[in-house]
Amino acid sequence: MGQQFHARGKLLLSGEYLILDGAIGIGLPTKLGQSLSVESAPHLDNLHWQSYNVDKKLWYDLWFDPTSLTFLKGNDSEAGRRLERVLREASKLSDQDWKLNGIRVQTQLAFDRYWGLGTSSTLLSCVSQWAKVDPYKLAEKTFGGSGYDLACAKANGPIIYQRRKKTGHYITLPFSPTFMHHLCFIYLGKKQNSREGIKKYRSQVNTRPIKEISQLSLEIASSTQDLDSFCGLLARHEDIIGRMLGVPRVQSLYFDDFPGVIKSLGAWGGDFVMAASPLPFGEVATYFKAKGFSVIFPFDKLIILDSN
Repeated sequence: MGQQFHARGKLLLSGEYLILDGAIGIGLPTKLGQSLSVESAPHLDNLHWQSYNVDKKLWYDLWFDPTSLTFLKGNDSEAGRRLERVLREASKLSDQDWKLNGIRVQTQLAFDRYWGLGTSSTLLSCVSQWAKVDPYKLAEKTFGGSGYDLACAKANGPIIYQRRKKTGHYITLPFSPTFMHHLCFIYLGKKQNSREGIKKYRSQVNTRPIKEISQLSLEIASSTQDLDSFCGLLARHEDIIGRMLGVPRVQSLYFDDFPGVIKSLGAWGGDFVMAASPLPFGEVATYFKAKGFSVIFPFDKLIILDSN
């Protein structure tokens, strides 16, 4: 049967870019993730890597030298070189004798790769499980980032996360709002590059309200009984991040007539947003569909809630 590994996707409810600098944030692991299987293929001399989209169609078809882990050939040379770096760093970090000749690796996404739910973080998590290495150290050597996505990859429920001394620290959070049926996630279709977003944040932002956002994260985490209070906290968070980045809130740009609060998630301006409204889900979905947004998830249909 070979070896099987799995990692969950992620959404960042609070903290945004400030989580890179030690701010406390709330991470939401998703029910949709990525799996990785490793099977022996004795007839092969090299390492064969195949990645499949959510529609089961082949995305990457790549070949590597099993000893040097050099990318040899494939249908996407840029992806091959990125994966070459991941495999090489994992091999350096691993204490085990990682024999990769005559191996076929297949990955399968359970979400659309354009959604921003963590194609890179779920890959790193799966590879780190396979190589038995620290995922935060592997990320530091390859893709970078705050690490909250790696924490979400193995978490069994929402988390409170903080980055300290280049590694992630988190606890699972009993975050199951009584009003969760008034919360949903909408994909905006404006794909964001996380690494470019981080670069822009580093170059433009001088004042970083880390303590203020950390306190807000804790208040949001405990505000699970009253929708109005929850919406007020989300609006404050949006105002603070908007001022910090010098950009308008996504709600004022696209949804100024929405009856509730819309919260950007992760990289501002794209991927998913969360909507909180006193209206029932059906009416909220109708509102967004009328504006051309058809990918809509109720909170409990996308987020892992069981922290047991």
